[in-house]
Amino acid sequence: MKNRTTLMLCCILSVTSAFSQIAEGYYRICNYATERYIYIVDNKCNTPIPSDLSDAAIGRILDQGVDFGSIVLYTNHEKTISNASSILYISRKEGSTGDEGYNIAGQDISTYKLLKQYFNIKKNLQNGQYSPYMDIKSYGTQYLFDREATFELEKGIIDIKQTVNIPQGCKYKAIDFRSWIFEPLDAETDNYFGIAPTIQSEGKLYAPFFTGFPFKTKSNGMKVYIVTMIENGVAVMKELADGIVPAATPVIIECSSSKPSENRLEFVKDKSAAPSNNILKGVYYSYVKYNHNNYVAYSKNNMRVLGLTKDGKLGLVTSADMVNLPANSSYLQLSGSNINSEYMLMTETEYNEYLEEIIRADANKTLQEIKPFVVYSILGTVVNSCCYSTDELENGIYIIDGKKVIVTR
Repeated sequence: MKNRTTLMLCCILSVTSAFSQIAEGYYRICNYATERYIYIVDNKCNTPIPSDLSDAAIGRILDQGVDFGSIVLYTNHEKTISNASSILYISRKEGSTGDEGYNIAGQDISTYKLLKQYFNIKKNLQNGQYSPYMDIKSYGTQYLFDREATFELEKGIIDIKQTVNIPQGCKYKAIDFRSWIFEPLDAETDNYFGIAPTIQSEGKLYAPFFTGFPFKTKSNGMKVYIVTMIENGVAVMKELADGIVPAATPVIIECSSSKPSENRLEFVKDKSAAPSNNILKGVYYSYVKYNHNNYVAYSKNNMRVLGLTKDGKLGLVTSADMVNLPANSSYLQLSGSNINSEYMLMTETEYNEYLEEIIRADANKTLQEIKPFVVYSILGTVVNSCCYSTDELENGIYIIDGKKVIVTR
């Protein structure tokens, strides 16, 4: 656990600069009493939200109970470091003053988008922290609580009703469980976001990544790639260099270290469109709890994920054991019948050199004259549906053009 006293002091100084108003920007939000962080793990709410959001309609929703299953609360700041669902963007309605007009947004959802209402956020004089709330006629002020006062639990429950049973002798009061620390996200501090690499290839580290927020790399040695095409069994990468990666851009990140603290991203405010030539897809959520089922099921038939090819090269490959795609990851979605089980990942320069090698392999043929062929195993299953050379095959016995071919090296 990091030094919470120092962190709280830094956060208090940061967010109190404008007459106790919270500045627009990126934050992590932590409950003052329980120190559990907010994660948005789904963009759907199981509570029916009517188009008429009058005070009376909101009151009926409150009477029936509100589904907060898409928001989870967890302890341990270190877990937030590489988890994009812990990042929230705070903004205000233009012209708002005082405590009014706040919108709290996750990657692709916000309180205003969901409720067509803005939150109020006020500073609590008793503890110096902040309470999001809404004033509902005949129902009074409704706050957001961490209603689980058992501090030993890793997980908390968010609610708008004050049902906290405070243990005897607890140093915290009821107001503390509806008070939240707004920790500004800052790549220069301990409250940073860092990429945790998942794949190592030829001495380099990589991770698939997808988020609804625009960003740029902060740590030295990092590179960000999109995939622009697949051809000749190769997925061609293009580096997004010296600029901002737009929101909702699925990418592959080359990391500078195995440590997230040395793979920092800086989240920015930008409205640029995602690159139109990127063929990667992205998934925000992978959550299947508490009647929330927001995930993308993995298909071996037409999905390829970042991994190692049979030759140990970086590629987009078929996973043997994946059930659902991981949250905040990129992947390749394929269509048609001519689909490879794996695609080597190459930069544009590497791919051009690869094409030249194919041409040099047979000086009497042009590239256009070299046609791919289908390779079958001895049992008749397809091994490679788009093969250009037996050099691409491992040692073994294959069927090619109806003939038995033995590959040895």
